[in-house]
Amino acid sequence: MVLEEAYVDNQHNNLENVAHEMDGLLQFNTDRMIFFRNGMQSALETPLDFMILRKAEQEYISKRHEAIWSVALHNRRTLPVYGVSDAFIDKDPTLSRDNTLSGNELMATLELGYLLRLTNNNRGFTERMLYVSRSGFFVSTESANKHHPGAGAL
Repeated sequence: MVLEEAYVDNQHNNLENVAHEMDGLLQFNTDRMIFFRNGMQSALETPLDFMILRKAEQEYISKRHEAIWSVALHNRRTLPVYGVSDAFIDKDPTLSRDNTLSGNELMATLELGYLLRLTNNNRGFTERMLYVSRSGFFVSTESANKHHPGAGAL
C-alpha cells in the first residue's frame, strides 16, 4: 500500500513537471509567433521603397550569372540576400528558378531579411536563422564569411 501511494505520488509529480514544461514551451512559441506577426505587420505598414527594390532586382539580374553573388540594400533594415548562379540551379533538380517570378521572390526574400534582422537583435531566439529558397537565394543571420570562405568580398 505504501509503495503504491509512493508510485502514484511520483507519477503525479512527473506529470506536473511535464505539464509545467509544456506550458513554458507553449508560451515561448506563442511569444515568437506574436513577435513575427508584429514584425510582418510592421513590414506591411512600411514596405521597402519600390525604387530601392527595383534597383536590387536590377543588381540581381546583372549578378545572377556569377557563381556566388549577393544583393544588399544599403540600409540597416534588412540582411543581404546571397545566391548561386543560373548554371548551378540548372544542374540541381531540387532547385528551380522561374524567371518570370524570380524578381518577386528576391523582393520577398529581402523583406524576410527584415524579420531575420529583428530576430538577430533578440536574444530570445535561436543563435542562427537561415532561409533558403528553391530559386537558390538565401538569407542568414550569420556573417557572409561563414557561408563561403571567399565571401568577404560579397
